[in-house]
Amino acid sequence: MSSSIVPKGSLVLVTGVTGFIGSATANELLKLGYRVRGTTRDASKAELLRKKFDQEYGSGKFEVLQVEDFAATNAYDAAIKDVTGVVHIATDGSFSNEPSVVINNTVEATLTVLRSAAATPSVKSVVLTSSRIAAYNQESGKTYNISLDTWFDEVVPMAWNAPADHPMKALLIYGASKVEGEKAAWKFIREEKPHFKFNAVLPDLVIGTAFNPAGVGSTHSAISGLFNGSPDFILMFAEVAGWYVDVVDVARIHVGALVEPDVKGERIWAAAGGGWTLNDILAIWRKAFPEHKFIADLTLPPQANISLPNQRGLELLKRQGHDGWIGLKEALLSNVEGL
Repeated sequence: MSSSIVPKGSLVLVTGVTGFIGSATANELLKLGYRVRGTTRDASKAELLRKKFDQEYGSGKFEVLQVEDFAATNAYDAAIKDVTGVVHIATDGSFSNEPSVVINNTVEATLTVLRSAAATPSVKSVVLTSSRIAAYNQESGKTYNISLDTWFDEVVPMAWNAPADHPMKALLIYGASKVEGEKAAWKFIREEKPHFKFNAVLPDLVIGTAFNPAGVGSTHSAISGLFNGSPDFILMFAEVAGWYVDVVDVARIHVGALVEPDVKGERIWAAAGGGWTLNDILAIWRKAFPEHKFIADLTLPPQANISLPNQRGLELLKRQGHDGWIGLKEALLSNVEGL
């Protein structure tokens, strides 16, 4: 890691700290010697995580603030006080069928964080967690050559216009919220020209260890559901597979995007590899857990052929002393540890 714009020992704000990516990012920052202030809608849900981090890294290194309405004006003013870096991960993951609620919440929460950061001289760097869905959504049999300028713009009218009983309505709305949220952030950076550097990280399917002892939802639960014979959740968005990434690599890329002084104004892919299917996942588990009863192979449509510009993410991992991406097998085994 080169000379950091966010010095070791300084305070970093991680929004959505109890979630899958949030808790992993907080863990990585604490491991590297940073202090972390996390926000969550319900501070009681962070108590087990706080105890875990206190035991592993020492008391006083991790604190939690409750931000019940993260889209409210000035919601993060108190949380951002005295911080040097901000990792904004919190998003509306309610999967509500109301686009006006989910999209507005995501956009306003992002802008609220950026406005508070712009008004706080101590902030040197801000990272936004975006998503693969902000750039593309894979469809059966198609070929995708994704660039850093690729946007899944068509999901926005789809989200607004799909009927309420559309089976994918909630996912369409979530996708639209990530497009609109990231675009609002870049617009703010262009127009307001704040004093801090800014990057966005785009993870694809995130799997791996759940660092919050209270549990996490997200794709971690979807993969665990497949392990336990309930594939419906993961089939909704990975029947045609995209790329995977381990949550620890996602956290490390967030750290690199936050602290490396020459990494600024970038969209950075957190995506380790493609070319797998849900049946490949089942095959890995069957070999690793021969005593466990798994469902039969799924009937899957023709897969997509996808190329992604993930070189910058790999570079950030190597700058931090890691050889490369965590492999699919290792990520899958850690995802179901303890099940």
